[in-house]
Amino acid sequence: DSGGGESSGGGLPFGVDVGVLSDRECVRWAQDLEHLSRVGQALAVQVVAELVSRTEAGRYVSTGVRGPVDLLVQSLKVSAAEAHRRIRLAEAVLPVLDVFSGDIAPVRQPGLGEVFFRGEVSQEQGLLVAGFVDEAARLADNGRIDQECLAEVQSVLVEAGLGE
Repeated sequence: DSGGGESSGGGLPFGVDVGVLSDRECVRWAQDLEHLSRVGQALAVQVVAELVSRTEAGRYVSTGVRGPVDLLVQSLKVSAAEAHRRIRLAEAVLPVLDVFSGDIAPVRQPGLGEVFFRGEVSQEQGLLVAGFVDEAARLADNGRIDQECLAEVQSVLVEAGLGE
């Protein structure tokens, strides 16, 4: 646990000299910041789900927005591909409201949602897991694997996303 003192970086963009942190403190800061980043990603996905719902209810029609992706691209300045990724993840980890019937579909991947909203997996990891679980669900729907196997696949993939 050697103490810092000399900053290996140039300036201090946020006025914080992380060079004075011990090696252990620096790693802890990095871990805390990564967790905060993941919580921020989870909050962003939650807000995206709300924006999708509002867009589909026609609440942004007067702005010329044609759909949720259009709204995200215009308002968040993200690519259409990134907007699609966030929407896809939101559909996997949050209940989905049918704006026409008012019915709420249950969360498709609750195990993934739990770890994602605790900040234990990143958006990228969540998307990977969600994609593979969706593929396993298609196999189950086609009778190629049973529901027990699907549940096991989900569990293993969530654990893999956690790096365990």
